[in-house]
Amino acid sequence: MLRCLSPPVAGRTVRMISATRHSTRYVRYLPGRSLSMPAGSPGSVQPTALAVPPSQDRDTPVPVVSSLLTLSKARLSLLVVSTTSTGFLAAGYPALASSPSALVVASVGTFLCSCSAGALNQIYEADRDSRMRRTRKRPMVTGALSPEIAKAFALASGAAGTASLAAVDTTAAALGVANIILYAGLYTVSKPVTEWNTWIGAAVGAIPPVMGYCAAGGGMLDPPAIALASALYLWQFPHFMALNWMYREDYARGGYEMVATNDPTGERTAGVIVRYAAALSTIPIICWATDITGVMFVVEGFALNGYAAYVAWKFKKSRTNGNARKVFLCSLGYLPCWMMLFLLHSKTWDGEDEKDGVGFSIIEGAANDIQEKIFTIRDAGRDLCLHEAVINRVSGEDESVITEKKPESQR
Repeated sequence: MLRCLSPPVAGRTVRMISATRHSTRYVRYLPGRSLSMPAGSPGSVQPTALAVPPSQDRDTPVPVVSSLLTLSKARLSLLVVSTTSTGFLAAGYPALASSPSALVVASVGTFLCSCSAGALNQIYEADRDSRMRRTRKRPMVTGALSPEIAKAFALASGAAGTASLAAVDTTAAALGVANIILYAGLYTVSKPVTEWNTWIGAAVGAIPPVMGYCAAGGGMLDPPAIALASALYLWQFPHFMALNWMYREDYARGGYEMVATNDPTGERTAGVIVRYAAALSTIPIICWATDITGVMFVVEGFALNGYAAYVAWKFKKSRTNGNARKVFLCSLGYLPCWMMLFLLHSKTWDGEDEKDGVGFSIIEGAANDIQEKIFTIRDAGRDLCLHEAVINRVSGEDESVITEKKPESQR
C-alpha cells in the first residue's frame, strides 16, 4: 500500500511512502496527471491529510531559466566551448584576424549544440536520474520543466546552434549535428547496455576542437586538429573513470553499465586511468616531432603529465574515493593548462610576417587591436617560462658576440 503524506496540490511536491518496500519518494503533482509512484511500485496512491514537515517540503520554486541551464548542462557546455575556441585559435592568427566574429559565432553555435545534446540526454534518462542521488534534482525529475518545454528547448537550441555553425563553416555544422546524434543517441542509449559507452562518450568530447579548427578555415585532418582531438579523447578516461568510481553505487542504482559498477576491487578502473594517463603524456612529444609546437611544449608537458601520472598511480596503489577525487580534480586543472601551453608553443603563431602584419594590410581597426593583444599575451606568457627566458638570454648573448666579432666593413 502506498500513501501520499500531503494533499496533492498542483505544482507541489508530495511525499509518498511504500509500506511494502519501506521506501520514500518525492513526486511533483501536475494538473491532468495521475498521482502515482514510478513504474513497478505496488499498490495505489491514497492521499491523506498528514502534512509534510517544512524541512521535507521540496517545493521551492525554481526559475525557468535556471531549470533550462541545468537541463542543458551549461557548465559542461562551457567546457566544450573552451575546447572549440582552442581549436579555432590553433589555426593561427590569419583566421582570427580575417574574421574575429567567426570565433564568437562558432563558440555560440557549439554551446547551443551542446545544450541540445544535454537536454535530449536528460529527457531520455529522466527515470534513471530519479534513482540516483547525484541527479535526482534535475528538472525532468522534479517536474520543474514539462517534457514538452524540454523537447522544444532541445530542438530550438540544436537548430540555432547548427545554423550558427553553418554560417561559419559547413564542416563545423555537420560535426555539430553529428555530435548531437552521437551523444543524445548512441552514447545515451548504450549507457545501460555496455561499458563501451565511455569510449563512445570520449569520441563526443574529441570532436569540438575539430569543429573550432574547421570554423577557422582549417582541415578536419590537419595535424593540429588531430593532435587536439587525440588529447581530448585520451583526457576523458582519467576524468570520467575517476568520477565513475566515486559514484559507482549511484550509477549502479541508475542501472548503468560502467567499468566501475562491474569492478568491485577497482583494479580495472585503475588500469584504464593509468594507461590513458600514460598515453596522454605522449601527445606533447608527438606535437613537437610533427612540428606543431616547439620543444618547450615537451618540457612543460613532462611536468604537467608527471603530476597526472603520479595521482593516477597513487589511485592504482590505493583505490579509495579520496584518491579518485584527486585524479578527478587533477583532470579539471590539467585540461586548461594543457590547452594554454599548446597555444603558447604552437608554431602557427610564430610567423614574423603575421606579427608584422604582412599580407593583412586590408585589416584595420579592431583586427589590428586583436593582433597586438594576442601577441602581447603570447609574449608575456613565454616570458613567464624560466627556460624560455634562459634561451632568449643565451640567444641574445650569442648574437651580440657575433656582432662584436664582425669586421668593421661588415658592420
